[in-house]
Amino acid sequence: MQSYNENAWYIIATKSTGKVISVADESNTNGGLICLADRTDADSQLWSISAAGENSYKIANKHSGKALDVILASEANGANLHQWDYAGGESQQWYFEGEDGAVVIKSAKSGRCVDIVGMNADLAGAALQLWDDVDGENQKWVIITAIEAPEAKPEVKAEPETKPEEKAAPAAKKPAAKRRRTKAETAAKPAAKRRSSAKKTTASKTTAAKKTTAAKKTTAAAETK
Repeated sequence: MQSYNENAWYIIATKSTGKVISVADESNTNGGLICLADRTDADSQLWSISAAGENSYKIANKHSGKALDVILASEANGANLHQWDYAGGESQQWYFEGEDGAVVIKSAKSGRCVDIVGMNADLAGAALQLWDDVDGENQKWVIITAIEAPEAKPEVKAEPETKPEEKAAPAAKKPAAKRRRTKAETAAKPAAKRRSSAKKTTASKTTAAKKTTAAKKTTAAAETK
């Protein structure tokens, strides 16, 4: 079983002339006929190929989104191809046979091949039909990748959000420990107080003595008069 990327878009060209399978008049409606056209890579000429069954594929047009289908789900020689909404029927499923770059495209329902009406492989607009496999050049197709499938982007995991580091508040300074007075300082303080008190007492006595002397002088002076 051939391998096709369902996310890619393919051109299906006849091996003999290079003309491609297209939807006539770029139709996007059910019943739009399938024909040959000169290659332009228009969306009406691009097809996706995705697995539909165990060995079969769905072939869908890029322009319309509709599937390659056999008119009236016919199995007869000469039944034309058109496009239709995909319903999963066997007339919309296809399998590929062949090697060396060319394949035969067969209906999963009838086993008949996609064939060019009148063997007009060089005629743009030639209709496509079903026909018995006769190994003719007008039944051989080359599948060319026109638009590669987009590359899957590697999943990028979001890195956990990091909060800005919070600076620790400066520790409160402890009050300086009170210095204990030495025994000498403790003993010196009362002594200083005693000296200060003694000075005050001496000063008081001196002042009192001065006042007494002054009083005596005043009295003496009064008596002399």
